[in-house]
Amino acid sequence: MRISKNYIIGKWIISELGRKTIDKNGNVKYSYQDKKRTQVKGKIIPFKSTGDFVEDQHVGYSYEQNKDYPNAIKAYESALKLALKDKMFSNCPPPNIFTRLAIIYRKQKDYSSEIKVLNQALMYHPSSEDFQKRLEKAKLLNTKKD
Repeated sequence: MRISKNYIIGKWIISELGRKTIDKNGNVKYSYQDKKRTQVKGKIIPFKSTGDFVEDQHVGYSYEQNKDYPNAIKAYESALKLALKDKMFSNCPPPNIFTRLAIIYRKQKDYSSEIKVLNQALMYHPSSEDFQKRLEKAKLLNTKKD
């Protein structure tokens, strides 16, 4: 069973689907990490943008859970493009998009792509210590790789 939760951000209402489950003690729990979001009959489907940057992020995370990193990257890149087109986020896209991309590139040992994403993140979030620390570590790993 799926339920819809609405979040109000400024004048925007964003709907997020969660999976409702009941544990052995009768407690209701909602899961927003759904591997099946990107599957049909147990097979992973290719990424196609939803047209909504929030939803594309959720789809990207679903691909990550399925260890389908190429489609996850496409989903996050789509989310970033859509966020940059949005009037409210064009000057400051959500940092989560950059974080997830950096994590994927690190898992793949693609340090040069991770560095590129982190430099882009720092253009929009220059005071982020997290991005700065990740960038330093990625540069170190990249030099060790050579």
